[in-house]
Amino acid sequence: MFFILVMTVTSYNIITIAKDVAQIAGTGGWISILIVAFIFGLGSSYVLYVNSHFSGKMLFDYVPQIIGKPGAYILVLYYILYFSLILVFFIDQKSKILRESFFPNTPLWSFPLLGIPIFCYVAYKGVSNVARLTEIIGTVFIFTGTLVHIIMITQGRVNRILPLYNPEEIPNYIKALKPLAFAFAPPSIMFAFPISSKTDKKSIRTAFLSILFIGLFYILIVESSIMKVGINDIINYKNALIMAIRDTAPRGLEFFARLDILYLTIGFSGMFTGISVILTALLEFICRIFPRAKRLNIIIIIGIIIYGLILIISGINNYEKYVKDTFFYLSTISSIIIPGIIFLIIKIKYRKKVRTGDT
Repeated sequence: MFFILVMTVTSYNIITIAKDVAQIAGTGGWISILIVAFIFGLGSSYVLYVNSHFSGKMLFDYVPQIIGKPGAYILVLYYILYFSLILVFFIDQKSKILRESFFPNTPLWSFPLLGIPIFCYVAYKGVSNVARLTEIIGTVFIFTGTLVHIIMITQGRVNRILPLYNPEEIPNYIKALKPLAFAFAPPSIMFAFPISSKTDKKSIRTAFLSILFIGLFYILIVESSIMKVGINDIINYKNALIMAIRDTAPRGLEFFARLDILYLTIGFSGMFTGISVILTALLEFICRIFPRAKRLNIIIIIGIIIYGLILIISGINNYEKYVKDTFFYLSTISSIIIPGIIFLIIKIKYRKKVRTGDT
């Protein structure tokens, strides 16, 4: 569960989090990150509470008992749309980063054309295999990311992240909460992963602590990037993190002279894993709605639709800003409001059963 959440939430956002936070909240962005991490940590706890209440089942299996069958279809269709939008955006952004950083002469459409069949194959193999994949890649991803950013801190300047807190900047700290909501999407992915009855008591705490860990990891990324290149460069460059890492060369370790290649290789592996997890959740939801359809046919159709949507949005100017503004509301609804409502309904129904003696 820890690795599923970490790899999904951070898969793309580690590249842009420094710029998104610094351009609004400045050196006090760590405060905004902690606030959003706490809020979304509560949301993930609601998700896992609901899942653990119905051990071995995913959202569509039990939600008809809570809000009725028509409401269940509406809710699952909403999550299908939500995960689809995230997939389209993540794959498109991964393609652009690959072209800008490594293959400037390669047409943009070729990256998703090659990547989507691989994502679909991984998703087709099922929830258990994807979960194991997150454990393997996640371990390397966290270790490498932490090591690289610690090296950046040792070569940076502490005065660049000062002041850590400025009372006059409180409005900006609050303003930064909006773009950060996208950086913590989507903990609701766990609705697609059934929880074993043996782990249900620990799952809620694990989910909350996992989101807090992600918040601390984001703070490490933001602070080390600012210390390395300064806040002005962070704001002015879209992929400032990549630039900061390229300027980092650990002394005495010549084989790490191109630290950016190591970091980006692991980072793209993490992004690959995160996209695969989201696609798996999307596939599981659609398979529940169409139980008679073959899983292979569904994933092929999903892949074709996702690729078509990527081609469409690639021709839209400034769509990235629109997507991030929209996802503030979508992420809040899917990861906090909906899980919170289901959590309250279960609590109320449980109390009624206790009062009437119906156990």
